[in-house]
Order: sequence, then C-alpha cells, then structure tokens
Amino acid sequence: MIGRSLTVVTNLFEKLSSLIENIVFRSRFCVFVPITLAMTVLVNGIWVSPASKRMWLLASNPFKNPFDNEKNEWLLDNYLLPWLAHTMGADTSLLVYVTFCLFLFLFGIVSLAVLVRRQNGELVARCMLIVFALSPVSLATLGWLGYVDFITVFFGIVVALSWEHLWVLPLCAFLMGLNHASQGIVISLVAFLAHVAFAPENAIRRHIGRLIIILAVILIAYFLRDVYLTSYGVHQTYTRLDYFHDRGIWYYASLVLEVPGLLWYSLFGAVWILLIAWVPQASVRSILLVSAAFIISLASALLNLDQTRVFSLLTFPVLLVVINNWPSANSRHSCVPLRKVVVWMIMGSLILPKIIVWHGKPYGSVVYHDIQIGVQYLLDRQELNFYDDKWLNKAFGR
Repeated sequence: MIGRSLTVVTNLFEKLSSLIENIVFRSRFCVFVPITLAMTVLVNGIWVSPASKRMWLLASNPFKNPFDNEKNEWLLDNYLLPWLAHTMGADTSLLVYVTFCLFLFLFGIVSLAVLVRRQNGELVARCMLIVFALSPVSLATLGWLGYVDFITVFFGIVVALSWEHLWVLPLCAFLMGLNHASQGIVISLVAFLAHVAFAPENAIRRHIGRLIIILAVILIAYFLRDVYLTSYGVHQTYTRLDYFHDRGIWYYASLVLEVPGLLWYSLFGAVWILLIAWVPQASVRSILLVSAAFIISLASALLNLDQTRVFSLLTFPVLLVVINNWPSANSRHSCVPLRKVVVWMIMGSLILPKIIVWHGKPYGSVVYHDIQIGVQYLLDRQELNFYDDKWLNKAFGR
C-alpha cells in the first residue's frame, strides 16, 4: 500500500515537473515574458510606501526642498526618479506618479529581458525573470512601488550580466549615483566578488579595473547631484548617516533578535533551493567569494529597518552571476542541470511562502489587501489610494 502511494506521488511529481519545464523553457519567449511578469504582480500585490508620497512631493518640483521636516531630506539622495517623473509630466498626483513608476518598471524589465536574451542567451533571460519572481526582491520592488528600488534592480541586472561591456557600465553607474549612490556602491562591490568567483586568475586585474571605474563614476554623479541641488539653493542637512545615527547600532542589532529564524529564511525564500543545489558542484573559491558577497550584503541589510528588502536588492545580481556561470553538462564535475533546479524552485514556491522581514516583523503578499481596496473602490467609487489604506498602514507599522 505504501509502495503504491509512493509510486503515485512520484508519477504526479514527474508529470508536474514536466509540465512546468515545458511552460517555462519551451513556450515562446514573447509569451513567457508578459505572463511571468503578470503572475509576479498578481502573486505579490502592490503597495505604495509612505516614502513614495515624499518622492512625489519632490517630483512636483525637483528644484526646491519640499520637506518641512528635515529628517525627510535623506530622500534627496534619490534624485533620478523624481526628476524623470517631473520631466515626463507624471507629477500631477500621487496615483499618476505611482502608475508612471509601474509602467517604467514593466518597460525596463521587459527591455532588459530582451537584451539579456540577445547577450547571454534565452536560458539566462528566462531564469532571470523566474528568480526575480520567486525571490523576495519582487515583493520588495512591488511592495515599495513609487520608491527607487526597481531602478536598483535594473542596475543589478546590468552589473551582473553586462560586466564585460565596458561602455555600458559607466553610463549605468552614473545613473545609479543619481538614484541611490550607497546601494550602487555595495551592489558594485558584491557583483565584483561574484564575477571574480568564476573568473580565471589572469582576469582578476581586469575586474578590479572595472570596479574602480564604476565606483569612481558613482561618486562623481553623487557629487554633481549635490552641486546641482546647491545651485538651486537646496541644501541637504540630514543624510542617511544621520538617519542611522539617530537610532544607534544597538537598536538595529535588537531587531535581528525579533524573528531570527524567519529573517534567515526570508533572505532568499524558495531561492534557497538554487543555492543549495549550486554549492555541491561549485569550487571552494567560488563558494568563499559568493559567501563574502552575501555577508557584505547582510551586514548592510542589518543596519536598516527593512532587512529583507535591502538584502534582496543587494544580492539579486549575485544570484544572476551564479546562474550565468552555472556548470554545463560538459564540465569536468557532475552537475545538476539549471533547468531542473529552476523547476524545483517553482515547485518549492508553491509550498514555501515568500516573506519579508521589516522592522523585526514578517510580512507576506499584499494582494488580498489590494482586492479589498478594489472592492471598496467599486462600492464607494472613491479614488484608488493604496497609501492611505488604514489596514496596510497599521500592518506595516505606519
């Protein structure tokens, strides 16, 4: 009886695996991309963070300081997105601004998927979208819609998969310096470690040169942003360092102890399956350098209230580098095919919940609350307003 049950379960598992593999890897690319992105949005839901309202205020007039409270001035570091929204006329209301961010994200991720397909192959492009959908980075991106996280994701994709294209890196680094310089610096460093993990020893010097160029351009862009704002009389008196100093390191350290088990799980979610499958077939050098990249990202994340969100943004390019350098069937060591691992991840995501830890508390998808807001709109005919939803603000400690 037990043997027959195991046989039935095994057959069901194999049929489901085959079905998922056919859908993910044998469907037409032009069909796969929109369906994957649509499912990503539907599964994660959308929430507009309070920072988005302040970003919209900055977009309304990016040539002056819109903040009455100086403790909001750290958002002046994120100048690129408000300036783009102002230039495109997407600053008339918060809803228009957030909608602009959603369409810019979708346009950007589709464009990058097409670019990666041409440059790195269709397998890498498909895996990139799947890992984005399954990892916490998608929940962080759509859960903080209106903030600059999706541009950080774009930069992570470029430094992960276009590292050898020297003409692309300075341009993207300059934009990242205007968007979020501190995240750009950390992402560049961890991406460098990931590339070195798989590079031959005679290529390490070349990778160091690329890192120096990226970091220099990011700092130059940040300096020019400061000069530009100063020319309009905008003086930033409260920075991210001040924001951290006000709370102190012990406050952030205490948050780690709130839900330590969930925090470790939330770092990758179902993508832990990818890493567990990669480790046995990786070299010791690759494991050490990739682990160093993760440790640097974790150290940065633990100095923030939104630990999982920051960690997922910083480590997403590292995951892409691992995928792009996955051992082939022709390698000297036995390896698990990347396709099979991706199928395992998808099947695991059907069981394993995706969560993020924010302010020491776990949160999941907000799609149910999006439905509530939609129903309220249909009944009351009120303007769609994700930011002022009382349940969400209470749930996220606002």
